[in-house]
Amino acid sequence: MIFLFRRARSGKAKNGICALIAAGWRNGELHLHYRTDGSLSLDNHADFSTLHLADGTELMCDYTVTYKDFDNDTDYTEYVFPMAYEDVAGCTLTGDLYTASNLMDGRWAVSFRLTQ
Repeated sequence: MIFLFRRARSGKAKNGICALIAAGWRNGELHLHYRTDGSLSLDNHADFSTLHLADGTELMCDYTVTYKDFDNDTDYTEYVFPMAYEDVAGCTLTGDLYTASNLMDGRWAVSFRLTQ
């Protein structure tokens, strides 16, 4: 594995949602490892499954692997993209971040009518 970027796993996300903690290339694959805080308590989550190469070509990840740290309310997700090492320079990662800053307490109920 050639590490392109590496950060301590214990480092909190600067935006309170998620942080890139490692990037590496191995055997024709770019590996991006993200940490997401508050995944259980606030349903924080992120999707970084689309990468744009320098020429504008859109590249979807081949697969992801996620580890949930229930004790610390944290997810670790690795996105794996098939690509040549020389294509890593100049790429742009596109992502969606989702968060809820507050929870509302109450007696919530949802109802709906079923029709035949």
